[in-house]
Amino acid sequence: MFLVTDDNVEVQEVSMVNRIFNCSVLAFALLMTMPSLQAHANQGVAVRSEVQDDFQKAFWAMLADPSNTEKTIRYAELAVKIGDYEAAIPPLERLLMLNPKLPKVRLEIGVLYYLLNSREVARGYLNDVKNDPHAAPELVKRAEDYLARL
Repeated sequence: MFLVTDDNVEVQEVSMVNRIFNCSVLAFALLMTMPSLQAHANQGVAVRSEVQDDFQKAFWAMLADPSNTEKTIRYAELAVKIGDYEAAIPPLERLLMLNPKLPKVRLEIGVLYYLLNSREVARGYLNDVKNDPHAAPELVKRAEDYLARL
C-alpha cells in the first residue's frame, strides 16, 4: 500500500469561469442541504479528532522508539491521512539514512515533495526510483507517471 494514492492528487487545470461556475453550483447545493450538513459536520469533526489523536500518539510512540520502522511508517501514514505532507517527509528521510536501499520509501518521499510543489526535489527522488535496478516494476511505473507530470 502506498502512503499517498493517486486519488489524493488532483492534476487537472480548470479555467476561472469553470471554477466560478463550480463554486456557484456548490454553494447552491450546500444551501439546499444545510439541515443535513450539521449532522455530517459533527461526524466529520469526530473522525478528524480521532485521526488527530492517533497522529499525536504515533508521534510520541515514534519519538520514544526512533529506530522502530513500523512506528515511523505509522506516523508518516497518519501525517499523510491528515494532509500534513511536511510532517511525513522527515521520518521517511530518516529511514533512508538508516537504509538507503528502500525504493518504496524513496518513491513516497518523491510523491510527497511533488504534492508540496517542490518539483526539483521530487524529480531527484523519483529519478532515483526510476533508475534503481532493484526497484519493483510497479514502483518504477509510478515514479515514471509522476515524472511525466513534472
